[in-house]
Amino acid sequence: MIYGGLFFSVVFFIAIIGLIIAKIMNNTPLGYSSTMISIMFGTSIILLSLGVIGEYISRLYSFQNKKPPYIIKDIKK
Repeated sequence: MIYGGLFFSVVFFIAIIGLIIAKIMNNTPLGYSSTMISIMFGTSIILLSLGVIGEYISRLYSFQNKKPPYIIKDIKK
């Protein structure tokens, strides 16, 4: 679960670098770069947080479930 948040954080970081370069090189509209950077940064933090919470809840569930982490299909005598 956390890998999705990490992946999008890396993608957003690359996009943020692209926006900064576009702001320096071109004449982008006023406030566009800062708005997009804020949205991407906030979204990446939220996705990472949800991934960590999901990992925590899945580990709690597997611990509380009291089932072994494996299944025996058949017993050979």
